[in-house]
Amino acid sequence: MKPNLDSLLTEITDHLKSRGLIVFPTISRVPDGVPAAFWDSAAHPDFREFIAAAEAAGARIMLLETRKLTEEDLDEAFESLATSGVAREEHRGFERRLKELRAYEGFTAVIELSFDQPDRIFIFEVRTEWYTEFEDMLDEMETFAGVDDEEPLGGGYYSRN
Repeated sequence: MKPNLDSLLTEITDHLKSRGLIVFPTISRVPDGVPAAFWDSAAHPDFREFIAAAEAAGARIMLLETRKLTEEDLDEAFESLATSGVAREEHRGFERRLKELRAYEGFTAVIELSFDQPDRIFIFEVRTEWYTEFEDMLDEMETFAGVDDEEPLGGGYYSRN
């Protein structure tokens, strides 16, 4: 995977506009309770296939979300590392890799296209390998820190009813 998806982003937006589709910039939007279908971009990496499927389904608006690696993302990762409880040797490895990732600051790391149909969201996503590694490192640091993103069912209350 290319280290930067900016040229692909330009290609995608140009193609959407050439097809007469409305490009709606958005944030990642997989809401709770709404089923989502993710395009198999490993087996079918050409975004044009996804757009053709969207058009065949009657979509006129394509939602577009992008993520860049920011200085704030990296600063927060360093802060998480400092409080994570990661063993010294692993700490150095994380720190070294986070410093290397500074070279990607400002680069587009994720592109997500989506469209809605009744009761379902269809999503095409492409991401860089280095951003996937960055997210994996964050998850691993959270594990060392004992942070669990999952909330208990029912808001943490237990009932015998």
